[in-house]
Amino acid sequence: MVSGAPNTVSHTFARTAVIFGWNSWSRWNDFLFDRVFRVISRPFERHHVNSATFFLIGVTFATFLFSREATLLGVVVLALADPAAMLIGIRWGRTKLVGEKSLEGTLAFFGVAAVAGAAYLVAFGPPEVSIAGRLAVAITTAMIG
Repeated sequence: MVSGAPNTVSHTFARTAVIFGWNSWSRWNDFLFDRVFRVISRPFERHHVNSATFFLIGVTFATFLFSREATLLGVVVLALADPAAMLIGIRWGRTKLVGEKSLEGTLAFFGVAAVAGAAYLVAFGPPEVSIAGRLAVAITTAMIG
């Protein structure tokens, strides 16, 4: 597997976090909320860490720790499966697991993650790995979620 160079955006984010430090987190949050994520954020998220924050942190760490292909696979899976889980969980979620999480939303995440991961790996996976191997990786990725 070819390892790509770390993403410049991730490097910029990491350097910014180090330079500003945790004391400036409030200003950084206000900037992100008011300018970047205003269209997709809800008012109660302004002073709480939300899923977009964890997504950004996860992508940043993945960029440094894993190959480009693995990072892109994670981004594709989360970008599609997480919203699907939320929508299905809110609309049809009846069996509560932990807090607001439902069995139906969890199963939606798994299903969408498996399909998205399989599609990505079949299209862009390493040619030396069989289709069956790629599908096994996609299902494992979905289960780890």
